[in-house]
Amino acid sequence: MSDSKECSICLEAFTKPKGLPCFHTFCQECLQMYINGYQKEIIKNPVNGRYFFCPMCRIKTKPRDPEKPLAEWAGSFPTNNYVLTSQQTHCPTHQNETLDIHCKTCKVMICSKCCFSTHKTCEKTLTKMDAKKIKTNLHAGLQRLKVQARHLDDRLGKLAEVKEFTSTKVRLLCEELATFISQQENQWLEEIETAHLKESDPLQKRKENINEIIENTQGNIDDMNSFIGDEEGGAKNLMTFDYRPKRLLMELDTDFDPSNMERVNFEINSTFVKIKDEILKENMLEKKIVEAPALPESGAVWDDFEKGHQVSSTLEDGTEDEAEHVEDETEEPKITNISESSVANTPVPQKCNASETSPIPQPLSFVQDVSFGSFRFFGVNDIVMLPDHCFLINLAYKKTLFKFSSTGKYVTERKYSDSEPFGLCLLEDNCVAVSQPQTKKVSIVHCESLTERDSFTFDKSYKGLASDDGEKLFCLYRDTQMFVDIVSKNNPQSTYQITHFIKLPSSIYTCDHYRLSALPSSGNIIIINSTNSLNVACFDQSGSTVFNYDGNSDEKLSSISDVAVCKDFIFVADKTANKIHRLQHDGSFVDVPLTADDNIFTPTKIFNNEGTLAILTNTKQDAKIKCFT
Repeated sequence: MSDSKECSICLEAFTKPKGLPCFHTFCQECLQMYINGYQKEIIKNPVNGRYFFCPMCRIKTKPRDPEKPLAEWAGSFPTNNYVLTSQQTHCPTHQNETLDIHCKTCKVMICSKCCFSTHKTCEKTLTKMDAKKIKTNLHAGLQRLKVQARHLDDRLGKLAEVKEFTSTKVRLLCEELATFISQQENQWLEEIETAHLKESDPLQKRKENINEIIENTQGNIDDMNSFIGDEEGGAKNLMTFDYRPKRLLMELDTDFDPSNMERVNFEINSTFVKIKDEILKENMLEKKIVEAPALPESGAVWDDFEKGHQVSSTLEDGTEDEAEHVEDETEEPKITNISESSVANTPVPQKCNASETSPIPQPLSFVQDVSFGSFRFFGVNDIVMLPDHCFLINLAYKKTLFKFSSTGKYVTERKYSDSEPFGLCLLEDNCVAVSQPQTKKVSIVHCESLTERDSFTFDKSYKGLASDDGEKLFCLYRDTQMFVDIVSKNNPQSTYQITHFIKLPSSIYTCDHYRLSALPSSGNIIIINSTNSLNVACFDQSGSTVFNYDGNSDEKLSSISDVAVCKDFIFVADKTANKIHRLQHDGSFVDVPLTADDNIFTPTKIFNNEGTLAILTNTKQDAKIKCFT
């Protein structure tokens, strides 16, 4: 194999180098020209002349197929790929690698990287110089790999140290947390036990007192039984049966409600009358029993009973003369037969008179939840419960009154094109009054069909509406000051006319969010102010302030959304605190009967119908009306 890179015939770089069996290489074109020069000699020796001499070594050279035409002999010799590829210095696949290895299988020059990729299974020829070069490269690569291995060992060692340090720190922290939690647990348990004893001890004492009252009350029942069956001892028991429970009630702790004392006084007095009625029915002790004395006022009841009563002393002595003396000094009693139905109407002692005594608050009982499905009531101006227990809801921004059934199903609606409806007020004749401040109208709408029965135009823009009797209307409006007009009709056929007006204090004028309500018993009006001073104000019909309520010492109002009168009480909705306050008609705080524990969330409206207190709770999830009685 020639190491020359030039053709020996043309003395230029090889073009299509062809190798002869003697290992000499020539350009294909040069070799073919040389063979053509032997054409005459080859024709003269047709048998032995199918050959030519190598231009270099003069050895007889035969083509692979001597029968081919002479013009194809040079092309029939194999291409010398070694010479062809030796003209390229770098691998075409791996640009930075030199072609220093000869692949015997493919007969091309390749680089060291081709040995391990495309020519991995080929037979290759490597020179010593090339091997030394490859060895040098491999040794340099090995050194680099060893350096990287040492770096990795260093990093692994540092990671192990960080792991050990972090694990130790976590263990110490967990031990400290465990100690702290254990100490905190003991402290909290002690506080819970202290709080339990603080709350349970008074309750236990109260329970013992109540058990004693129950025991003595049972004794009173036994006294009643003895009185009914024993004529002689009955009168004595009649005058002494109620001492023990009264005395025990006075010994209860200081949080005993005084109003309960008056109630007990009233119940005892009613029981006294019932017993007397039974005596008279049986015609027993007709000569001994005189008119039953009214019980003293609650403040002096115990002293009077301790001193004894003149009649009871006479009966206990049992002497006929003293009894006759008492009869002489006492007017002849009027014996009347009192039925059980009349006992409830029996006059109560002075401080227990139903017209003067504040009503006794009772817990509110949940009745039902009314859900409105996909309806959401944001921006409700007013809402009333109709006589058929349907709900009429005023969405002013939609200029629409919506009517829903008692189960929350949509029934019908009434749209207003000329103005937004504002206030609603239920009237006696199955109608609802609707104020339209933009057109200065008050329309009367049928509860069932929501059709307009009548309409009245005034010179004022009324907003809030209320009524204390279902006939006359209290109409709230704002001018230079807040006023309430009282409008009514002389007869069913006449129109509504202003009969009286109430000028409210100037401080109410600053109120932007107000709601009007009326007390049926007194005709006083209630206005809530949730913008300025967060209070509930009550005024009589002369405009004088009856009371102002902004919460008591424990329960301050944080935001007022509505007010309603129900069951002899005033109820105020606190929207932010999710609470309902209960007040007496004089504005005194009673209690907070409903809170978030009763699922009262965001109470926006509160209203009353026939003793049912309804509360609209309007959240992002749903809108419900919760009814209590």
